[in-house]
Amino acid sequence: MGRIANLFWPPRGGGQNPNITVVRTRNVVTDVVIPTRERAEPDLHDRAPNLFVVGAMKGATTSIFESLSAHPEIFVPEVKEPHHFSTDLFQHADPLIRWTRHGFANIRRMGGRANYLNLFAAAPPSARYRVDASTSYLYSAAAARNIARFQPDAKIIILLRDPVMRAWSEYKMNLAIGIEVSTFREALAAEQKLLMRGKQNPYQRYIRAGLYGPQVETYFASFPAKNIFIGVIDHPQKSMDDVVISLSKFLGLQATVPLASAQEHTAKSSFSIPVNSFLYFTGLKKLMGLLTPKAVKSHAKSAYYRPDNSMPSSADRAYLAALLEESTQRLERVTGLDLSFWERSPQ
Repeated sequence: MGRIANLFWPPRGGGQNPNITVVRTRNVVTDVVIPTRERAEPDLHDRAPNLFVVGAMKGATTSIFESLSAHPEIFVPEVKEPHHFSTDLFQHADPLIRWTRHGFANIRRMGGRANYLNLFAAAPPSARYRVDASTSYLYSAAAARNIARFQPDAKIIILLRDPVMRAWSEYKMNLAIGIEVSTFREALAAEQKLLMRGKQNPYQRYIRAGLYGPQVETYFASFPAKNIFIGVIDHPQKSMDDVVISLSKFLGLQATVPLASAQEHTAKSSFSIPVNSFLYFTGLKKLMGLLTPKAVKSHAKSAYYRPDNSMPSSADRAYLAALLEESTQRLERVTGLDLSFWERSPQ
């Protein structure tokens, strides 16, 4: 089991910006960013991001981002996830998946330091923190070191949840988008097979995005511990409000304006997985999203999607927990946290 945990990880040791075109569609995981030109004023380095919400994906990062965006001393850019420092992400992508699944169109890294800095050009001088909330930064093997070179005094926010349930949440999201058509066990087996070949699917991160141990170790090796906040969002004795209060203290905001409570987002599923997948891969879903008026779109989505409170089977949970067990043990060692309430592999 440990072989998977070590595949990609080396040992320890706002404001709308006129220079950026943002294409928003509802069938993508993140915004698609198309730089129109690369131009950064010299003083933009003074407004560079200094607060990074690095993950975990499906770990309440959007809720925390929204909470941060409401604070008067925090600037958030138009694009939540530029993925600028995840320079390694597509290095191991399977070529077939890369092209047939439009990987570069849907999960696109914003290259060019000037383009990246322009995202923060509208940050006012009063902004104490400027936020980049790219969840790929946690499972990217390169991001922690890249961020440390760029901003060695940056503050890092890491939000974690049971990696088994995190994977299930991502799986349900992919079903709703139309990317996924397999059963959960089939999807896990397919990703495991790719990982053992040294490959990866940009869309299926059920296993690798939950390998928290080596990922968090990389951040502790790159930043002082005092600059890293770790919030466990599914702790049985703590609520999301408790996490937000702790985060306010970490950022030194309690004496001014505390962060607003984080709102939870409900998972949804479409009425038909095959139809949903067909609409996604033919591009019809994207086209309908672009052409449909907002008012009509809202009603259509209410009819097309329904709340999804389903849970993975006990067999699937045990299967994935076994794959992630070594990584979770490493996370406990590096953080000192007791995570015995998470799904664990039977001893």
